[in-house]
Formats: sequence, C-alpha cells, structure tokens
Amino acid sequence: MKRLLLLMIIITSFSHAFASFYARNLTNRNHDWSTFEMKQLNCEIEVFGLFYQTTTSFEIGLVPTRWDSPYPGTYEIVWDFDLVQDAVITECWIKPAGSSEFIAAEIIDLTTAEKNYQEQSRTRPKLLLRHRYQRQWDGSIMRRFQMTFAPVTLSQTPVIKIRYLLPCLPYYNVRRLSVPLNEYSAYVQCRPTMFLTDHDNPNFMPINIANVYA
Repeated sequence: MKRLLLLMIIITSFSHAFASFYARNLTNRNHDWSTFEMKQLNCEIEVFGLFYQTTTSFEIGLVPTRWDSPYPGTYEIVWDFDLVQDAVITECWIKPAGSSEFIAAEIIDLTTAEKNYQEQSRTRPKLLLRHRYQRQWDGSIMRRFQMTFAPVTLSQTPVIKIRYLLPCLPYYNVRRLSVPLNEYSAYVQCRPTMFLTDHDNPNFMPINIANVYA
C-alpha cells in the first residue's frame, strides 16, 4: 500500500517581527516614513514532492500615527527581509494602483538593474530586488534581501507578488513547510489568506489554512 507523507505547516507569527519597511518621499527628499498598514496578504503554497513553492502577494500603504502624518507626494518603499534558509526567489511582480495586471520583473545584471531603476520616472511602476550579505560577529555570513518599489502615494498603493522555491524541511514521516509571515509585519495588520495545494495527491482539495493563525 502506498504511504503518503503528511504535511506540517510552520507559520511564524507576527509577534516577533524581523522585517523592516520604510518609505522615502521622492517629492520631498528630506522626508521618510516608517509606519504602515498591511492592506492585504495572500499566500499560495504548492507542494511538489519534497519541494514546495510559495507565492505571496501583499499591499502595503502609509498610515499616520497619533503624533504625526506622512507628507503628501510620491514615495518609494524599501523592504529589508529574510526568507527561509536556502530559499531561491524565482519571480517577482508589481501591479500598479488601478491596474488589473501584474508586471513581471526582469532578471538582469545588478549594474543595469540599478541604472534602469534610478532612471525610471517616479510616476511609472518600478521594482528592484537585491541580495544582501552581512558578516556576523562570529565571521559567518547572513543573507538577506532588499526590495525597493514605487510609486506609492497616500491614496494609491501597488500590489507586490514574490515567488520562491524551497525543499521541504526534514522531519520524521512528514513534509514540513515554513511560512515566515513575520517578514510582512506592519503597524496595522490584516489577517492573511493562505491556500495549500498538494500536487502529489490529486484527491487533496486546496484548503484555506488561515484559521490556524490567531
């Protein structure tokens, strides 16, 4: 009798946020902002044998605090984040505010990508993804990522989508998946929507696992 491997989902809570969002005002270069609202957060997890693919889309906007408000104008948001160890980002997209279609980012060399991003008009959608490596006090290297995208205004926000591939984590008799929701933490949070599909089991209907998060 064929033995099916079970799935174990590890969801990192928002309570220990390690992500970092901040915004630079492109209209007024002397103004930055660091308080955000996560308007939507959707994760689609597809399992293929001992690998799984996660596609996450999110929309984040600027919100005032009790003491201050962001200046009007056009912003770019910088997102410093991490993924599960050994994750390989395969694609990312930006959907401009008011548009119904995502624009896929091209894979080109860093010098050209930096040049194209800086030369792009502040009113046109643009996205730049960098790998960053930081040496720790013990001499080890920590890999992180930095994504910069624009334009963002107080009333119009793009939707960002990112996809990565990763082997299932080793565990006895199950396939363990890690979903680092803490990397999407913001001042005002929304409840994430999460869907899981197991392509090895055709009788396994896609399920919404959002209820496991409290």
